[in-house]
Amino acid sequence: MGANIVRIPVHPAAWRERTTEKYIKLLDEAVDWCTDLGMYVMIDWHTIGNLETEVFQDPMYVTTRQETFQFWRTISKHFSGNNTVAFYELFNEPTTYRGQLGPVSWADWKKTVETMITIVRAHDKETIPLVAGFDHFGFAASQYPVFATEFGNDSHDGTIDPNGNQYGTQIIEYLEKKGISWTIWVFDPEWGGAKIKNWNYELTAGGEFYKLAMQGKLPVQVKK
Repeated sequence: MGANIVRIPVHPAAWRERTTEKYIKLLDEAVDWCTDLGMYVMIDWHTIGNLETEVFQDPMYVTTRQETFQFWRTISKHFSGNNTVAFYELFNEPTTYRGQLGPVSWADWKKTVETMITIVRAHDKETIPLVAGFDHFGFAASQYPVFATEFGNDSHDGTIDPNGNQYGTQIIEYLEKKGISWTIWVFDPEWGGAKIKNWNYELTAGGEFYKLAMQGKLPVQVKK
């Protein structure tokens, strides 16, 4: 596929259901595979919602500040010194969901993620924490490292969206122009935005397109 990193989403509901010990074993297995393949891993606390109000988009994303902090304490202690694990994505998608999940200010969110980083750094001095913002990410790339950790959905699985726009080519060209790193969503046949049709790993149209993108074979004009 041309990929050099695997993003592993950990849903809070699954973390609790499987138990910490059993989930860690799954992560260890994935990290070992990636080590053998010379690939990196990003571990993602995969929740969507407002951690300040503790109101979330869907039950699978429900967590608490305490559970989130404890998750990163556990993960950072366990994977400290493991060079395959390159990134900790502290919180997948902070959002007020157009006000439905209550308010959160940047100042409050900044304080929360600084707490998470403090917990991580107490155990792991090297792995890079990724901090999710709310919107308008492009301008920040001129001053700071930016990573687009998730994009590509059902209607954009390919080069042309329903309105006839070259979405796939445009987004890759934009990211490359800005020097923004990226991972696509999702190498799974059941989730929305699937890049494979089945567990025989037959690629969807979107999978074929982003395979070319990851291999650097798209006719993309990168403007410096």
